[in-house]
Amino acid sequence: MNLPQYAQKVLEGAVVGCLREKYRQSAHNTIELSAPCKQEITKAIVDAEFDPQLDLPLYHACQETIKLHCSSTIIAKSGGFDTVLECLKADFYKGAISDRDCSKELARRVEETMVDIHLDPSLHEACSIDIQRLCADVVPGHSRGL
Repeated sequence: MNLPQYAQKVLEGAVVGCLREKYRQSAHNTIELSAPCKQEITKAIVDAEFDPQLDLPLYHACQETIKLHCSSTIIAKSGGFDTVLECLKADFYKGAISDRDCSKELARRVEETMVDIHLDPSLHEACSIDIQRLCADVVPGHSRGL
């Protein structure tokens, strides 16, 4: 194992985690990230919506929960990771996730997507017509449009 390389990956993970936390805080207008930084963080959040392995803290905390709660859903729907997060969130909303660490990471994840409706592709897709019809004058971001 190349230790400096490993240390760099750990550092990058910590920095991204810090920036994601600051992004969540931006919903409450307590902090403002630069536009390029915000764009990259939102991209990382959306990418992880389709592949939870890209959100390492969530993936590591929820690995066992995924096996217990979502295996049949994954097989029944698509066999892909795109249904994993939806499965986890559905069980989280029902209070069915007993693992504390996994619940904590899911709560973080839900809070991130509350900043901007575009960060939850399923919600955005399900509500897109209503958003256009009822909320056309609402500028997305900072939890507006949710």
